[in-house]
Amino acid sequence: MKLRSLILALIGGMAFAAPPATAQDLPVSELLKAVDYQLVSKKRVSRTEFEYEYSFSVENNTNQDLEGVFATVSTNSDKVVLTDNSADVGNINGFSQKPAQDTIKVRVDRRARFSATNDLIANFDNDTVEGIDTNQNGVRDSVEVYVLTEFDLSEAERTYFFNAAEFLQNVVEQYANAEMPTSQEIRENEIAKFCFKQADRLKAQEILMITRILTIDSDLRKQADDQYRNRLSEIGLVQVPPPSELMQACQS
Repeated sequence: MKLRSLILALIGGMAFAAPPATAQDLPVSELLKAVDYQLVSKKRVSRTEFEYEYSFSVENNTNQDLEGVFATVSTNSDKVVLTDNSADVGNINGFSQKPAQDTIKVRVDRRARFSATNDLIANFDNDTVEGIDTNQNGVRDSVEVYVLTEFDLSEAERTYFFNAAEFLQNVVEQYANAEMPTSQEIRENEIAKFCFKQADRLKAQEILMITRILTIDSDLRKQADDQYRNRLSEIGLVQVPPPSELMQACQS
């Protein structure tokens, strides 16, 4: 299933010899990744399609010990359909590799060239409000990997995306801990969203929508977000700056 179709449909160890010396400089998609895809079974399901079942391992290139990890696998290929795209991983220590506890299944047009390593994209999360943030930039890996894979962002757009995603994640985490973002934090987020929309409004709207969907993609996270928004309405904290201030902020 294509990444965007998957999102819209939801609107959901062996130690290495030595840790990589430059782990902190790796892109987020390389910090926790699926490796060593192995074909478990293959069967023909139609005149033009085969179904493949794969096992795989997960490689943790950070010093973080992660708990309750699960993988969700997707693809950008029109010739590939995920029929079983989730797998539990469990706990995985830093700088280690561990086999996933489940297999995944894909249907592939027999006329297409297919490589599990190249055509499948694995994203990782857990069931906590905080989720997994391997590069510790305030944006969950599942949000960051999706948006940076799906969209070609300019430096300015990347800045606004990270600001918006970090704000939304903070909102969920703060309210889950019975805290509230300050009026200034809310104001700065409104300015960032306005500036983001100036260059390409439709693109910005889509990215912000998907970022929000991904950020509150579990019952626990959505509950915290709903409670936060209800509370905002009660105490009237949302104050959008006037247009003149917004335009001035974007130009600075």
